[in-house]
Amino acid sequence: MRLGIATSIPWLPGKTQEQCFREAVEEVEAAEALGFDAVWFTEHHFALHGLNSGLTAWLAAVAVRTRRVRIGATVFVLPFWNPIRLAEDAAMVDILSGGRLEFGVGTGYRLDEFKGFNISPDVSREMGRECFDIILRLWTGEPVTFKGKYYTLNEVAIRPVPKQKPHPPIWWPGQSSETLEYIARHGYNWMSASTLATVATILERRQRLAELLQGHGRGIDDIGVYIHVPTYVASATYEEIRRVTEPGIQWFRHSAMWYTAGPTPGGGTIYHPIGTEAPFDFERFYKNDSFFGDPETCFRKIERLWQALRPTDLVFLFKMGQSQEQVVKCMELFAREVMPRVRDLER
Repeated sequence: MRLGIATSIPWLPGKTQEQCFREAVEEVEAAEALGFDAVWFTEHHFALHGLNSGLTAWLAAVAVRTRRVRIGATVFVLPFWNPIRLAEDAAMVDILSGGRLEFGVGTGYRLDEFKGFNISPDVSREMGRECFDIILRLWTGEPVTFKGKYYTLNEVAIRPVPKQKPHPPIWWPGQSSETLEYIARHGYNWMSASTLATVATILERRQRLAELLQGHGRGIDDIGVYIHVPTYVASATYEEIRRVTEPGIQWFRHSAMWYTAGPTPGGGTIYHPIGTEAPFDFERFYKNDSFFGDPETCFRKIERLWQALRPTDLVFLFKMGQSQEQVVKCMELFAREVMPRVRDLER
């Protein structure tokens, strides 16, 4: 099981954009120094909770600042990309990193982003998968001729191509039965998160995915299983942890506009900035599935999640509004008192 960190690079109150990116670099460098295996980054647009709109540019910067950690996208939102551009840029990141790119892709879930790009969420799934099919063909380095519903290519051969062969590992987030079937049919790695779903819900999806994989002659052990979890580790009381983390969590929830999720005619799920707020709050994180608490409490929560889900990639969301000093201290305490015990779980 690989252990990683994830961040959206939030633009926190009182910070300049430059400070936010500098702090994200500090998190990356700390993660590598402390022994984490991977660093993962989201793509968002028009958002305060996620400044990382230029995801390939950021991953390239991380590639040249690190030597060991895997570098992951969680995820490239395919309908917002030209497939040629993304195939080229991702190949560049893979080469600059020495073959450390983890290629997470999805079809989007935020209504404000679709409006900004003037793309209907109703076509997001179909458009995204067509984009992805082209990227896989382009990564062979051979000329690609393609005429689809959304894209047309005529004898296009990209340079460079990825270092990893046949291509970087592919990761897809999946909630619906249709998406889980798509993942199982192709044997892609699966991504999930406990920010807006309980571990019980994720376990149900994992069990469904295992059944679907079996129908395609595969097993759940044949693919990667990623889950990222809000995390705050401190040698402190419940009241002290709440005082430190709750204001940032509330800011994160409101700035992310996580509200009612609704289906689209194309089969996707879109968050609308109206209705009921999603259950993204301190109380739920502390008392349920997220890794909030002292080192012993956090380890026991990780142990329970590991026993239930057997993830190949367990990823920690350390930054949700806390100060940079608190985030780094949290990572250091985790690495010192929790990480060695988590490493021992599989042994």
